[in-house]
Amino acid sequence: MIADRDNFTTITWRMSGSLAPVFARFSTTAVSRVLRMTGRTLVSDAKDNIRAKGWKKLGNAIISSLNAQQAGTRLEVGATHVAARMREFGGRISAPGQGDLARRRDWLTIPVGEAKGRTYDEMRARGWSFFRIMGKKGFPVLMGYKTGVGKRSKYRAARPLFALRTEVRHPASPWFPTFAQITARFNEAFGTAL
Repeated sequence: MIADRDNFTTITWRMSGSLAPVFARFSTTAVSRVLRMTGRTLVSDAKDNIRAKGWKKLGNAIISSLNAQQAGTRLEVGATHVAARMREFGGRISAPGQGDLARRRDWLTIPVGEAKGRTYDEMRARGWSFFRIMGKKGFPVLMGYKTGVGKRSKYRAARPLFALRTEVRHPASPWFPTFAQITARFNEAFGTAL
């Protein structure tokens, strides 16, 4: 089993090679059954782990990108969402972004307060207007205000919505089953399917 840590956009675990002598004693149908069962249970475990992390929108997006593919004596289980790898292994995110989905911006917008869990574009669509100030710790902050509707149209007090940074380090927050869990799931499937 190996973890593909070189590909930025996907995270994949593969079972292959070393299991060939074990599988040689069984029919192709039995081997396929074992690998399919293992793949399904690993995807299910990964979904449970992601839900336990409490990642709302991002968690659902990673869950929908989870998949298991089996071909011969090879099983690949992984997620294709761009943030899956970053969540699993951690790393550095910097502006301007480098990937296909990156926007060419000078700053990363880190949501705070009312903006927590929302993007800049989502807040703008909700009627917020922004201006930038220098925060107490020397970092710029994107302040937001919303205009009222009707006769009493007044600006509400501005409040901080986004901290602006050129770079952040994202800590690892592993969501994929551990090697011990993978081994246990494989052994369960092996005992059940054969």
